[in-house]
Amino acid sequence: MSIKSARYATLLFAVLGLNCGASDDSGSGSVFRHAHTLAATGAPVTVRTPSDYRSAYNVPATQTNYSGTKAAIIVAYHYANLQADHNVWAKKYNLPPSTLNIINQAGVRTNSDWALEEVLDVAMLRTATDVTTIYVIEAKSAIRADFITALGTAVNLGVDVVTMSFGGEEFYSEGSEEAFNSARGVTWIAASGDNGVPLFPATHPGVVAVGASSLSSLIPRVETTWSDTGCGESIYMPKPSFQRGAAANTTTQRSVPDVSFNGNPSFGVEAYCSILGGWIVVGGTSVSAPFFAGIVSLANGSRKHLGKQSLSSGTDAGQPSQLQNQLYQLSNSSSAALHDIVSGSGCGNSASAAGPGYDLPSGLGSVDAQKLIDYLTSMP
Repeated sequence: MSIKSARYATLLFAVLGLNCGASDDSGSGSVFRHAHTLAATGAPVTVRTPSDYRSAYNVPATQTNYSGTKAAIIVAYHYANLQADHNVWAKKYNLPPSTLNIINQAGVRTNSDWALEEVLDVAMLRTATDVTTIYVIEAKSAIRADFITALGTAVNLGVDVVTMSFGGEEFYSEGSEEAFNSARGVTWIAASGDNGVPLFPATHPGVVAVGASSLSSLIPRVETTWSDTGCGESIYMPKPSFQRGAAANTTTQRSVPDVSFNGNPSFGVEAYCSILGGWIVVGGTSVSAPFFAGIVSLANGSRKHLGKQSLSSGTDAGQPSQLQNQLYQLSNSSSAALHDIVSGSGCGNSASAAGPGYDLPSGLGSVDAQKLIDYLTSMP
């Protein structure tokens, strides 16, 4: 991503006499950017495959009893080659391709960067789940108002999980965003950003904020922070109740992220985007957010097989069913469902270091998918 610090951007735009999300009370004109980062040209890269992710995070190999869920990926602009490109990706990794339900709200408007975002989001959601019905909602443009329209479409479709690999500057009234406050039975998941500072919508307490880590070794397992992951404290949102026991969150503000998964482009994933020439190695929180969305989809499927309601993340979801509340309770109990990330730094400075328990560079850490699904299934 190329978004600067929210505080820096506010000052810059004020000096230039321009408008940005942090100074616009409604945020309606804010332009959101995707949250993927290309691997550096000429730098050594270790590609992480879908099998690597499933092994590292213990994703269930047999998913028969986890079906019946629907997930929505929100992106901007239309990409006509999405299904065909996904089929190429799935064939390379010996995965049956998913039939994508593509809802085009952009008409013929296209954008190659967002095309890469689309194929990446689908690939990472599909990396975690074989059985989730996938909707791809292509917003008319990358401004906030068009994304909000796309979010409403997702709710009307009755999806269980919505993943958002984009973000923008915070704005004063962001806490009033209705979808994140009131949509029951929906888990909102957002990438925290790739430039060291947290972005909206990840800063909203009704959204699960997903950061990026660095999975440098599978055997032995070595997972540390990724220095560029979006992390830190919200400018406007106060500390939510689920974070009040997080030891490293000592301020009065919402802290981001909540969880993290590999997204360091040096240990990136391959996406196939024909409009950009084919295979591209990419990282960022656009990798980690849809992957976690797939894990939550499996948990919802497991709950549905027992006649239980889908998980929610909205601020009025209530206790104890709100997903964020359950994640932070696991941290307090030292559950094996969480992989604590205790090494490295982030948030754009070396002073923000990972350590035991919650920390700003990695949140609660990553998860053992099978153990987390079992725990979330056991909830009422």
